[in-house]
Amino acid sequence: MANVVVTSDSTSILVEFNDASSVLAMKRGAWRRADIVNINLRSDESIIEVITSIGQTWLVSYNSVVGALIIDSVNGVAPTSNADLFTKLRALMV
Repeated sequence: MANVVVTSDSTSILVEFNDASSVLAMKRGAWRRADIVNINLRSDESIIEVITSIGQTWLVSYNSVVGALIIDSVNGVAPTSNADLFTKLRALMV
């Protein structure tokens, strides 16, 4: 099972939804780095909220959490915890 894979370049973030594409009706998406305006790690570290400039909120996690997309890797590196995933995602922000 292939989960979400995130890659980036100097101006954009590309998300391959893989198995989640059938639920989201989206195979892949691209966002400008500047469009990611807020990333929040919940106090119990169970989930991360990624908020875009147009008000989209994506719930993500490095492991299986109900209602969240599972992130397999960010720029080719697998996260080891949600705190680690938070750090990797934060590095994508402008």
